[in-house]
Amino acid sequence: MSRPFDLAVVGGGVGGAVTALAAGRAGLSVVLFEPQPGPIDKPCGEGCLAGGVSVLSELGLDRLVARGAPLLHATYVQAGAPPLRVPFAAPGRAFARRELAAEIAGLLERESRVLRVPAGARTEQLYGNGDERGRARFALQAGGQRFESVCLAAADGLGGRAADWLRGLRSVDAARFGLRGRCTLRRGVEASSGVTIHLRDAAGQIYLTPLPDRQLNVALLLDRAPASGGAAASFLAALAHPEVAPLIDEVVTAPEARALARRPPRAVARDGAFLVGDAAGGVDPVVGCGISVALCTGVAAAGAARQLRDGRPAADVSADYARVVRVETAQRLRLARLLLVLSRHPALARSALRVLSRAPGLAAAIARAAERSGR
Repeated sequence: MSRPFDLAVVGGGVGGAVTALAAGRAGLSVVLFEPQPGPIDKPCGEGCLAGGVSVLSELGLDRLVARGAPLLHATYVQAGAPPLRVPFAAPGRAFARRELAAEIAGLLERESRVLRVPAGARTEQLYGNGDERGRARFALQAGGQRFESVCLAAADGLGGRAADWLRGLRSVDAARFGLRGRCTLRRGVEASSGVTIHLRDAAGQIYLTPLPDRQLNVALLLDRAPASGGAAASFLAALAHPEVAPLIDEVVTAPEARALARRPPRAVARDGAFLVGDAAGGVDPVVGCGISVALCTGVAAAGAARQLRDGRPAADVSADYARVVRVETAQRLRLARLLLVLSRHPALARSALRVLSRAPGLAAAIARAAERSGR
């Protein structure tokens, strides 16, 4: 039997690593389970909104923030309509996800209160051991060992199994799929200071996010999975778009695919267990919302665990954490669904962009929906 921990974190991506780091710095004993070695990369938009940038600065990653490409606006494009540029109230940043993960991992390695276990963990809630504050202890099996903790953060993604009593077996929304590759900008092309979203029909939406060193993240969102061996073909078709092709010099990473199906959880927090990042339900990418949500919910989960350790009732802590998740995801999910509808109906998209281009107040409301943070 391992000694008990204040917090167990399952999943060592951005959300899980930040949860463990913030909790360790707050004085909690933490055990972090992650089977993948090294910094974890995965297909994503690679943009980070202002709320996530604030978290990085608080963690001491100002140099990473300074190296990032600035994100000052989002531009929505539909053939036959004027482009709609929506300025952000506060600047975001963009950086390759692997670089972000490596910087956070470097800080985590120096945090003595965090024990890293190179394995996935099977989790169990020990209902019979709840205490007077409404907390239930958690048992975790990993690598042939048994661990116990007072709090649990599940940061193992949409398809994870940790804290499955929170996730439940609710229906899954129609699946969407993402393709992500990195390209270099053609010589003479000026790097953008914002994200460009091309709204297309069934071919999917194209997100172009500027990265440092004159690289460009090209993300393609699809309504269905690419055919076997078709990921590269779908990606090349996106690069052939008449407004994308003039920007691209060469592809520097092979396209990677990722399922984006959203599984709404039964609850995001209860009795000392918290769902973090994509595990909390997931949001289709809107200017890098995935990274921002992972960062903000990660530090919120660490703060919640600290409050439980200090004696605050679990029901109150859970309610506050659920509010953070709701603020981080609800408006962005609505915006993602709106973009999906517009992509499927080009005539409607053209009309919407024309109206919004004449109504700066409505465009500003879109920006606030994308930027809103629960912190």
